[in-house]
Amino acid sequence: MTMRNKHSKQHKKQRPSPVSTVLEPLLTSAEVAKQLRCSVSLLNKLRTHGRGPRFVYVERRVRYRPCDVAEYVEAQLRNSTSADMPPA
Repeated sequence: MTMRNKHSKQHKKQRPSPVSTVLEPLLTSAEVAKQLRCSVSLLNKLRTHGRGPRFVYVERRVRYRPCDVAEYVEAQLRNSTSADMPPA
């Protein structure tokens, strides 16, 4: 076996990175509030009560992934005003 083949086989044995997808740009509370057409204060209240979009802390700052905001909006869909509310 040549050195080149031996090296290429070793290269194949390396594990893939745990984060295999490209990260989306994170959104601030102000950006999410603007998208949801609500105040930052309401968004903060929803977050502290566990009812808003999922979030992440980055250096003690709250940030939101766009996919989590979209998931939150999808969960709010209703067919009528008498439809069950989402769980609190």
